[in-house]
Amino acid sequence: MKDQYKIVAVTPAGRKEYLEILYKYICKNKHILDRWDIWVNTNNQSDIEYINNLAESDSFINLIQAELPYNANLSIYPFWKHAVDEDTIYVRFDDDIVYIHDDTIENLIDFRIKNKEYFFVYPYIINNIHHSKDLQLKNIATSAFGQIRSFSDLEQRPEYGGPEYGKGIDDHVALRNSAFARHLHELFIEKYNSGMLSDLMTTDAIIWERFPQVSINCVSWFGSTFKTFNGILENADEERWLTTVKAKEMNMLCCTAPNTLVSHFLYGPQRSNDSMLDILVKYKDISYV
Repeated sequence: MKDQYKIVAVTPAGRKEYLEILYKYICKNKHILDRWDIWVNTNNQSDIEYINNLAESDSFINLIQAELPYNANLSIYPFWKHAVDEDTIYVRFDDDIVYIHDDTIENLIDFRIKNKEYFFVYPYIINNIHHSKDLQLKNIATSAFGQIRSFSDLEQRPEYGGPEYGKGIDDHVALRNSAFARHLHELFIEKYNSGMLSDLMTTDAIIWERFPQVSINCVSWFGSTFKTFNGILENADEERWLTTVKAKEMNMLCCTAPNTLVSHFLYGPQRSNDSMLDILVKYKDISYV
């Protein structure tokens, strides 16, 4: 609890190979979190068994069962109606968030409480399309695999949803290039090992103007904001509808909080045959520290 707000983590889940990493970070932050809601969004029986066993072993975990047959990200949207308590700040962690920096959740919540005008507040996310572009602009991430380009508002690009409701960004490098994803994670691990993770953080808030579609790998929101529409999404594409349509309708921008850092493992199109298992092993090792 923080300033009379309950703090609830939520995770659409799940995949055991990632959840067992995320769970370690959730446990490290129980001093600020009041509960972990797992939105059970899988039809893999071994993963379901793992999730059930995890919940049975830890009363901190609250399972919320799916309303729809599993359909990857497109079966997540009904879960949002369970995240609308007016006295609560929710923080979503996708199940493949494989690192949460010390004090990130606390700093995120502090910023969230002080900045109620934003729809979503993000931590800085390694392997998030827009944050990857920011890392390139700062000459921290390489452009060797291609430049992540923003499209101007005047460009009509239907594949990106047009000037008002699109990603506002060319995602072929940041979303679809597995080599670039490996580069980002190797960069993170290098900075971690050298004690220089602060190089990957922002010390100022990043405000996402003009309502672009920004990946919701990790976001925070007020239950009271979502209570105004009862958490009912009008489109199964949760990310697109929330960040471009609903945020615009409510005239509430999204932003990234300073002094925060998490790492998101992979977007679906970034997955190669080995799924970068060697990188995942390194993240597992880090999670035990």
